[in-house]
Amino acid sequence: MMEADLNRNLQFDNNNRYTPAHQVLSYLFSDYLGSFVIQLWNDSKLRIGNDFAEFTLKIKDASVLRDLILFRDPVRLAEAYFDGSIEVDGDFNAALGLRHIWNN
Repeated sequence: MMEADLNRNLQFDNNNRYTPAHQVLSYLFSDYLGSFVIQLWNDSKLRIGNDFAEFTLKIKDASVLRDLILFRDPVRLAEAYFDGSIEVDGDFNAALGLRHIWNN
């Protein structure tokens, strides 16, 4: 798959820097149909989708992203939310749809 195809619905800010985290997130959410923003621990942002962002997922530590990727377990997503490592601003019900990404 070409990078242009992979990133067809992703929009970066902060001068369009492609960090390793952005690359992993681009792959992870390449088939996601909704729209939201991911804000990383370094305040860089990644917009998923082309519509109005329903919510912002704030990942406060790189280790949280690592664990979510390595273990792909929606329970870890919930644990990270409850311990404050992830925050959701906006439509929480829409954010719950992310659990399906980690189930695949």
